Amino acid sequence: MISIQAARRRARQPALEPPLDHTTARLLAMLHDRSGALTIATMRERGIQAPAQRIYTLQLAGYEIERCYIGSSAGRRTPAYRLCISSLPLPERSDGTREVRGV
Repeated sequence: MISIQAARRRARQPALEPPLDHTTARLLAMLHDRSGALTIATMRERGIQAPAQRIYTLQLAGYEIERCYIGSSAGRRTPAYRLCISSLPLPERSDGTREVRGV
């Protein structure tokens, strides 16, 4: 049986099943490598088809994707997205357990 604390810890970690398809995994890598935010147009330029659907898929998988805005010199705000680093899965230890952030 699993303890309540262990269940809570497990709930905070992204559910990586089922595995992400190639394009969604590529978007995740782009969001992870990017220090700023990516706009929908930028994602499309980099070959991500249906970027909003891919972001939704990542959110369903447990990744925290933050919506933010990028300002321009003309005063317009463009919606953009960035990955919250705290939502990334922690590396697995040699004994098969994972550390838990903030506990």
